[in-house]
Amino acid sequence: MMILEFLQKAGRLLCLWGGTALSILLVGLAGLVFLSALARALYLPGTSDGRTLCAGGLAAFALCLCWELPTVLQTLVQEGGGALLTPTLLFRLGLCCVGALGALSAVRCTRTAQDA
Repeated sequence: MMILEFLQKAGRLLCLWGGTALSILLVGLAGLVFLSALARALYLPGTSDGRTLCAGGLAAFALCLCWELPTVLQTLVQEGGGALLTPTLLFRLGLCCVGALGALSAVRCTRTAQDA
């Protein structure tokens, strides 16, 4: 019963943030999966394969960059330069950067797999 109440309160807070709870959850999870795969590949090189990093990078590209970039651009066009100081826009810009890093790492993983 307590878990259900917690999820309902969290869902209400996420909906106040400006999106549906499911979309925010998917974007956050995609970014976390990619960043954890990247950290594992960088700091524990013998324990990870390129497929996990490539899949996480593609998911981060699709959800973090392609989903958040239109919202960021729309906010910048509507509100101008004053919108850069809001924490929500800075967070979304950070997600866009994670998505761009995911796309670059996915391209790099596919190139090394073809060259080998």
